[in-house]
Formats: sequence, C-alpha cells, structure tokens
Amino acid sequence: MLAASQVHSLVITAQRLAEIKKDQSTLQKVSWSFCFPTVGIGAPRVNSYLPYSFSVQELAPAQGKGIRVTIIDTGVYAFTCTSKGKQFFAHPDLTIVGDFTHEPHNTIPFKKRTHNPFENLFTFIAQHTKESNLKIRPLLLSWILEYLTKKSTDSFDAYIQQQGKAELFETNILFFLSPKKVLSAEGKRFKNSVVSGDSGFAQFSLATDAQGNTFVAECLPLVSSQYLEPNNDHGTHIASIIGARAANNNGFSGIAPGCSLRVIKAVCEDNHYSASIKNVTQALVQAHDYGTDIVNMSLSLDDTFDSSDTAVQELEKALTLCPYVCCAAGNKEATDSTSRLVYPARCSSVFFSVGSFGRSGSLSTFSRWEQKKGPHFVAPGEAILGCSYVKTDKDYFYSIQSGSSCATAFVTGTLALLLGEFKDDFTPDQIQILCKTAAVKLHNDTPWKEHVTYGTIDIRTALFLGHILKDIKKKISPTIFTVRFATILTLLKKKIIPDEFSNNYTVWCNKKTALSETKPLSCIALKKTVETLANNFLKENPFLSTC
Repeated sequence: MLAASQVHSLVITAQRLAEIKKDQSTLQKVSWSFCFPTVGIGAPRVNSYLPYSFSVQELAPAQGKGIRVTIIDTGVYAFTCTSKGKQFFAHPDLTIVGDFTHEPHNTIPFKKRTHNPFENLFTFIAQHTKESNLKIRPLLLSWILEYLTKKSTDSFDAYIQQQGKAELFETNILFFLSPKKVLSAEGKRFKNSVVSGDSGFAQFSLATDAQGNTFVAECLPLVSSQYLEPNNDHGTHIASIIGARAANNNGFSGIAPGCSLRVIKAVCEDNHYSASIKNVTQALVQAHDYGTDIVNMSLSLDDTFDSSDTAVQELEKALTLCPYVCCAAGNKEATDSTSRLVYPARCSSVFFSVGSFGRSGSLSTFSRWEQKKGPHFVAPGEAILGCSYVKTDKDYFYSIQSGSSCATAFVTGTLALLLGEFKDDFTPDQIQILCKTAAVKLHNDTPWKEHVTYGTIDIRTALFLGHILKDIKKKISPTIFTVRFATILTLLKKKIIPDEFSNNYTVWCNKKTALSETKPLSCIALKKTVETLANNFLKENPFLSTC
C-alpha cells in the first residue's frame, strides 16, 4: 500500500493556481513547504547565517541536471495516448523519460494474475534458449508489438530457430538437413505459452501517442484506465514534488526541475493501492538496469515481515543496487509503544528513511517512527502542493496532499540538487555524511529528540558545505581528503553552523527577525566566498595539508 494519505484536502485548477501565484501571501500559505526556510526555494536571504546569504538557485545552478531519478510508484499522468479505447493525457508540467520501445516500466501483474508479465516472459524464454534474459529484454517488446500489430511471430520464430535449445525441435533427419528446424511437441507447447499463455503476447495491449507512434501499453507507467479520477494521481504528485517543470512558467516547479524523471509502476491503483514485495524488488532491479542515481519509494509494504524471509532478503539486496534510495517511513496514528517503521524504510540498507513534519515544525502525528530505527530524516509532509490528475489536454489539475510520501519526495529532490553539483566529487558515503551533518532539529523537544535520528536536511547548509569541501579537496592530498572527510566536515560545521541552529532551529529563527526583510550578509560572489573560507580553514587546520 502507499505511504501517503489518499485524501485530497484540496484540488486546484490550473487557472486557480495561476491566480494564487499572483498573490504572494496566498502563495506562501498554499506552497508553504517550498517556502519553508530549510527547503529555501522561495525563502528570503538572511544576514545572520552565511549559507542563507545565497539562494538555492545560486548554490545549485544545475538544478539537478544530469541526475537520473527513478520513482517506483503508481502510474503517472505524463503521457498523451490512447489505449483500449481510453484517452490519457499528460500533465504539462511533467516530463518522464525512458526508452518505451525497448524498456518495460511496469511490474504490475495482469488482472487476476500474480506475476510481473515481462519478468515471466524474460525468464521463460531464457530457460528455453541459449541466451540470458538480459539479452532477450530489448527484443521482447518488438516481438510483442509485431504480434499485436500484425498478428505475426516471424521475428520471434527466427530468433528461436537461431537460439532455441535442442528440445524445442524434432531431432529426425530434417533437423540436420533442413535450413528450417521443425518444432517438436515441446517446442509447440513453448511457443503457444509465449504467445497465448497467462503472460503471453496476446495478453498485452497497444497504446498510440498523439504523433501516431505505437507502443506496448504495459511498457508505459499509465494510470489504470478504470481509475481515471482525482484520487488516482499519487505517482503524479510525487514526481512533481521532485522535478516538475512549470510549463511556460505558469504551472508548478519541483525541488530539482533539472533532473531526469523516470517512473516504474509497481503499485496498482485499486481500492487498497496494493504493492507486492516481489513487484517492488523487480522494479529496483530495473531501476539499476536503467542507470538510476536516486530511487524514490513513497510506498509501504508491511511492517511485520520476517527478516529471515527470502523475499525480504532479496528486497534488501535490491535496495543496495542503486547509490541512493529514499523510502517513506509510513503513515499511521501510533503510540510510543506501537509505532514501527514499515518496509522498505526499515530495511537495514536504507539510509534515507523519511518521516514528516508540518508547517508549525512539529512532527506529523501520522508519521511512523521506531526506536533505534528512525526515520533518519524528516521533511515537509502536510498539505503539500503538487501536480494532480488530467482530464484533457486543457483540463489539468493540482492537489494538496499529506503523508510521508510527500516528505520522501522532498528528500529525493534535495539529493538531486546535491548530486547535480557534487556527483563526481563525493562518494555516496560522503554524501550521506554531508546530509546528516547539514540536518537540523526544528524543536528541542522529546519527539524531535527521540522520533527522528538526524532531523531535516537544510538544503542551503548542505550545498554550501559541499562547495567548501569541493574546494578543499582540490588543495589537499586525495588520500587525506578521503580518510579525514568526516573530521573535515565536523570542523567545518563547528566553524559555520551555530549549535542553536542545528539543535533548536525554530528558536533560532524566532530570534533572528532578519528572516524577512534584510540585506544579504555578503555581496561577494559564491565562488569567492567559498575559496576564502576554504583557504582560511586550511590555515587554521594545517595538519590537513601536512599529514
């Protein structure tokens, strides 16, 4: 099931959003999460804390460009096409990438089935041929498409003639003399299963886009056609928080609009928004195959899995395939004695487990937590604005939703910004250290002390520290930088981050009335500021240059 609440507190038309954007006071209320100082997309500059002297756009000019984010979720309103008599439309603020001619972006079984249809076919064909299913993957979709459009299996037949195992053919004299081998009884059963079986070619359907191009519909992460309604937009909402790009500057922009968004549908839009552990594990493997940098999983599987279960162990292994995986902690009103993180967030390999806080800075009552488990981070998760469902090409919507799903998307967007600037400079372990160092506790109370490990990542602090670290790296031995990375970051933090800022952010903000209308601390360019701080830091810590 999904980690986010499916209750929409508000659905907004495109026209209404345009009106809201003209009224700054209303916009800050509706889009509070993007204006929240730790997120900082729309926050003013502050003259009392150096990183806040620069906007997020100055600190992250790439805006996540070049970073590949895969969202494992429901279908998404990001394709204009027709399938099975249903018309689908793309949200103008969303662009989803993928080679939909050769790559399946769907692990959902056919109705009343239990297995990923593509994976079943890959495996079944590989078992009867001389090649691995990795070599079969790019060919399979063309075979399905040929069958659906022409009722022909010529390409598949030719492949089997070349790569089929011996048991698929008659072994009489013709086997050796004829250029075309004759299928045996086993071969005929095999072909019949591939074409007409439970996951065979005939079970798939076609989709035709606005330009007349034809695809296998199941390769696209489309929303389920029987659920084309306002409640069927979870994947759309999550994708938009991470990387929507406002169409003609009139719509909605996410945290990292420059990143590349891909969606793999592993959650079915039925009444329970169900996801199986196997479907999610297969989606993670596909995300790795597609060269993903960050995986976003705003979903929950269960909180009672047996860690010795083979399926859980396979999930744990798949979670390590991509460099960064962000998982929602789950939603459920719970007491101190009953709260428990859900899978996959509670898997030991997940560093970016994410819970939720609201506009007041208090942790959300629905946000799951577990002693000594996390979540490690929290982010805005209440009343979050994002893209929603689409009725026609001119009739599209935005919605406000709540849940740790939304919070997870904020952390994914933050990572995309960081990697857009520092992917080639720091290792995944170093990025993790940077994120927890830049995390702050909004309140000095029991929930913030006990129900979240590190806090909420302050985007500008993380980016600013990253730029200084990058400059320091150029000036000292690579070995010293790697070995002393944590020490360097700890010393930097002491130098530029006030203790009160890290441990009781809300009090710090209330004391600093400069949060609203002040001049920047420094008008010096970011590059010069970073170089000066890096040089001063190395002078104050000469052991880093000499040891």
